[in-house]
Amino acid sequence: MFDYVQKHKTAAQILLGAVSLGLLVGFGVGGYSAMQGSDGYIAKVGDSKITGLDFAMATQGQPVADADKGRIIEQLVQERLLLQDAKAQGLALSDAELAAIIAKGLSVDGKFDMARYKQQLEARRMTAAQYDESVRKDVLINQLLQPIFGSGFSSNASLELLNKILGETREVSLVTMPAQDYLAKATVSPEEISKYYAANTTKFKSPDMVKLEYVVLSAQRLADGVKVDEADIAKYFEEHRQELAKEERKIRLVQLNYPANASAEAKAVLRKEAEALAARLKKAPADFAAVAKEKSQDPISAPNGGDLGYLAKGVSQNAAFDEAAFKLAKGQVSDVIETPQGLNILMVDDIRGRQLADVRSEIEMKLKSAAIQGELQKKVDELNEVLYQEASSLKPAADKLGLVVQGSDWVTRKGSQDPQLNAPKLLEAVFEEDVLKNKHNSSAVEVAPGVYVAARVQEYKPEQVHKLDEVKPAIEQLLKREKAMQLAKQDGEARLKQLQGGAALPLTWGTSQPVRQDLSGQAVGPLKEIFKADTSKLPAYVGAEVAGQGYLLVRIDKVVPAPELNAQSRAQFGAMLQRQLANRDAFAFLEALKTRFKVAYPAGAKTGAE
Repeated sequence: MFDYVQKHKTAAQILLGAVSLGLLVGFGVGGYSAMQGSDGYIAKVGDSKITGLDFAMATQGQPVADADKGRIIEQLVQERLLLQDAKAQGLALSDAELAAIIAKGLSVDGKFDMARYKQQLEARRMTAAQYDESVRKDVLINQLLQPIFGSGFSSNASLELLNKILGETREVSLVTMPAQDYLAKATVSPEEISKYYAANTTKFKSPDMVKLEYVVLSAQRLADGVKVDEADIAKYFEEHRQELAKEERKIRLVQLNYPANASAEAKAVLRKEAEALAARLKKAPADFAAVAKEKSQDPISAPNGGDLGYLAKGVSQNAAFDEAAFKLAKGQVSDVIETPQGLNILMVDDIRGRQLADVRSEIEMKLKSAAIQGELQKKVDELNEVLYQEASSLKPAADKLGLVVQGSDWVTRKGSQDPQLNAPKLLEAVFEEDVLKNKHNSSAVEVAPGVYVAARVQEYKPEQVHKLDEVKPAIEQLLKREKAMQLAKQDGEARLKQLQGGAALPLTWGTSQPVRQDLSGQAVGPLKEIFKADTSKLPAYVGAEVAGQGYLLVRIDKVVPAPELNAQSRAQFGAMLQRQLANRDAFAFLEALKTRFKVAYPAGAKTGAE
C-alpha cells in the first residue's frame, strides 16, 4: 500500500509544506543554535521537544534564510501536533506493516528492488532507520488528514461565481516605461551617498571567513564491506516470526467514484449500479478481473484487473475495507463498501502467511543497516580519538582510516559553495575559538544522515567594513536606480491620470492580448489592477509599478464574459474550492490540537505566525 502514501501525500504537503524537501536558499547569520533556548529546543509540543537537529534533518542540512526559519519551525510544530494526536488515538504502524509498505512501493515485477531502495536513501540523504520513520510519519499523518481533505463540498452557486470571476477574459494593450530610460535624469549627490553609507554600514561588511582542509567519513563508504550471514537472517525471522509472517490477503478491487458534488439521488443511482454489479460478481467471481478492467475507476489497480497485491490487516487505512477484506473466504466477493470517494467491491484472490523467502530482502536490509550504523559509530569514535590526539593535523586521522584530505574555498558563517560544508553544526564548529584561532582539528560532525566531516582551519580573514571610497560607485548606482524607478512611477501615474481624463497621448501601444486570472485567484501587480478596473466604459486605463523594472500602462480594450460552466471547469473549480475548504478545516483542526497539546517556544523565538 505504498501507493496509498503516494496518492494521498498531497494532504500533508498542502498543510505542512515541503519541509522534507529542504530549502536551498541563503543561510542566515547565527546558525541553528541561535534558535534554541537554554533548554536546547526551538519549540516544544506537550513534552516533545523539537531541536536544532530536527530542523537540520527537515531541511536536509541545507542552509536556510532567516526569513524562512519561522515558517519551517511552525511546519515542524504542525507535524509534531499531528503525530501526538495519532499517538493519543492509538494509531500505529507495526514494523512488519511498515516494511510491507516500503517493500511494495520499491518492488519491480513483484520483488523488492534493493537498488531502488539505496537510491531513495541517497536521494534523501537518510539512513534506513530515518527513511523508515519518514514513511511511518507520512502514513500516520495522512491517516489523520485524509478524512478532512476528502470531505469538501462546493455549491453550484459558488462554482458559478468562481467561473464568472476566473473565466472572464480582458483584452489589453500595454505601454512599458522602463526605469532604465530615466537613469540619465536621476542624479545622486555626494551627501546622499554618505548618508546611505552611514545608515547601512552593515551592508558593506565582509564577513569573517576561513579556508578549510577536511575529511569525510560516510556510511555509504562502509556499505560494500558489510555482509549479512544467511544464518543471521534465518535467526531474525524465527525470533520475529509472529510479526513478520502475519497473514496477508491478495485483494482485487472494483471502485466506482461519486461524481463531483454528487446529489443524494446520484449517489443512490450509483449504489444501485454497484449492488447489481456485486450480485453479478458473487455468482461469477471468475469474471472479477475482467469487470475491474472495464468498470473500476481506481487508476492504479484497474489496468491490472483490480489487483491491489497482498495486504496486511490495517494497511488499507479504511475500517470497512479492512473488515471486509479479512472476513471473506478465498474467492469470495464482498457486499458494496462505501468510502468518502465512492463505492468499493472486493474479492479475496489468495490468502497467505509470509515465509522467510517473502521477507528475506526486508530482513537483510534491516540487519545490514544496523550493522553499517554500528560500524560507522565505531569508525567515528576512532576518528575523533585520532583528531583529538593529533590536534594540529588531519593527516594522521586520514591515514589511519583511509580518508582523503580535501581543501575548501572561502567559507563564511553563512555557508560554503561546497554543500558538505554547509551543515550548521559544522559551521559552528569551525568558527569556535579553539578551531579558529588555535587551528586545531574540529571533531567529526554529522553533516547529513550517515555522513561525518572533520575540518581544520588553514587560513582566516576577520570581518571588516569596506571604506566609503571602496563602495561609493555601487551606492551611487543603487540610489540612481531607486530614483529612476520613482521618476518612472511619477511619469506613469501622471500619464495614467491624463488617459483616464480622456486625453489622447502619443503612445505606442502594443498588440492587444487576452489575459485571465490564474486559477489561484491571487492576482498581483498589473493583473490585479486589470481585474479591479471599472470596465463599464471602454477603453479603460490602469497602471502599475513593476518592482525593479519600471511602470506599466494598460489599456483595456475588450471584456469577454466567462463561458458557460461546463463539466471540466466545474470539476476544476470544485477541486480548487474543496482544497481551500479542506485547508481551512485542517488549520482549524491544528488550532484545536494546540489547545490539547501545549505549544511553547523559547523566549524571543520567531514562529511562522509572525
